[in-house]
Amino acid sequence: MNRHQKYLYLELMRILACFFVIFNHTGNNGFFLFSQRPWGGLQFWIYMFVSIFCKFSVPVFFAISGALLLSKNDEPLKTLWCRRIARIAGSLLVFSSRLTGECSEGVSQTFHNTFVIINAATIFLSSKYLAVTYEGKLSQWFKKAVFAVGKGTFGIYLWHILVLRLLTRFKIWELFRDKLDLNYMISAFLVCLCVMAVSYGLTWPMQKIPLIRKLVS
Repeated sequence: MNRHQKYLYLELMRILACFFVIFNHTGNNGFFLFSQRPWGGLQFWIYMFVSIFCKFSVPVFFAISGALLLSKNDEPLKTLWCRRIARIAGSLLVFSSRLTGECSEGVSQTFHNTFVIINAATIFLSSKYLAVTYEGKLSQWFKKAVFAVGKGTFGIYLWHILVLRLLTRFKIWELFRDKLDLNYMISAFLVCLCVMAVSYGLTWPMQKIPLIRKLVS
């Protein structure tokens, strides 16, 4: 496997992880949707599976960041802590202040973490298989899109809570579920895609500013 294939599947993993980080924060509209369905019914089990599956996102997201850090040769430990880890921690602190809160589905969040190793391994192997098997068949446009979005996932991660709240205020859930009469879980996925798109739109110009781009790239 060449270096290009290696980074392609890492970027695919990063994009999937970012998407499900957003889904993990959809609460009763997505993540905890299974609790609003009759216990034991088909929708209950499908929705619960999605909620369990999404827990791979944060561990994989940070594992990829760690793997990329370790891939840098001969980087001094002081540089690693002062520039990279401090930058990530500082960014998370700024974007997290007065934004965090206790979720009603907290117990489920904790329980579903039990399966995180299985989920993470599944995503890793699947992304690697797709990159190795189909890399030659993928268009250059698709590859460029994957690398571009993958590069912006940290910025998306920082923005997504604010964007999700803003889109919720503008009744995006009602648009998909009521006006378009879509399935609630499909609506949740579409909302997550919208949040990703808007968050990336906010991240992209930040990547062009010299003093800021290091924070979101």
